[in-house]
This record gives sequence, C-alpha cells and structure tokens, in this order.
Amino acid sequence: MSWLRKTLLIVTGLLALGVGLTGFVFPILPATPFLLVATFCFARSSRKLHDWLLSHGFLGPYISGFLYGTPMPARVKRIALALLWVGVVIPSVAVWYQISSVRLMAIAYTLLLAVGVGFSVYLVRLPVGEVEVRAGE
Repeated sequence: MSWLRKTLLIVTGLLALGVGLTGFVFPILPATPFLLVATFCFARSSRKLHDWLLSHGFLGPYISGFLYGTPMPARVKRIALALLWVGVVIPSVAVWYQISSVRLMAIAYTLLLAVGVGFSVYLVRLPVGEVEVRAGE
C-alpha cells in the first residue's frame, strides 16, 4: 500500500472517529456510521489503531456489536442512553433561549423528542450481554 493511501485512510479514520464521538453527544448526528467508517479505514491502514479501537473500553463493545452481532453490555447501553438524553436536553435549553416563536419552539421540541424516543427505543431493544474483548482480534 502506498504511503499516501495509508495516510489518507488514517486521516479519514481519525476524522470519522471524531465525528462519531461527537454523535454520542448530539443525537442529530449519527455516531455508528462514522465509527464503522473509522473501523474500516483503520483496518486497511493501521493495525495498531484498529486494535485500539476494537479493544477500547467504551467504543470496542459498541463497534463489535455491529461488526460481529455481539450483544451490547448493559453498562454501555446505560451510558449510551444517558448521553443520548443529555444530547436532547442541551439543545432543548438552547431552543428555549434562542427561539421566540411558539410554533418554531414546538416544532424543535417535537423533533428533539422524536429523535430521543426513537433512538431510546432502538437502544432498549438491542440484546444485552457481556462482550469479551480479546487483544489482537
């Protein structure tokens, strides 16, 4: 693999990882597709970054659940739900102070609530179980 291609894949993976981590805080931005792109890029460019990502305490089980069909640990599910609702409440407060129109405020709150409830239902329905993370896999 050429040096340029490897560098581009690492940079793309790091950018996707950054956007994916941002998606845990802001529910409008999906985290999973970006984390999967980061995993894809690291798998083709840097074994060290790929192994780090899959063995990460929080992200590893989350990603492996999508890659290998493993269940999500209960702790990770609780953290994901908490971060989801923090990401819904913060914009709700911003909407309260920034929008003066009652109609626009109602639309914004409806959208935020729909995103929060939709993703919560999705997360709650995921199977729960402990995931073994082995180095080098």
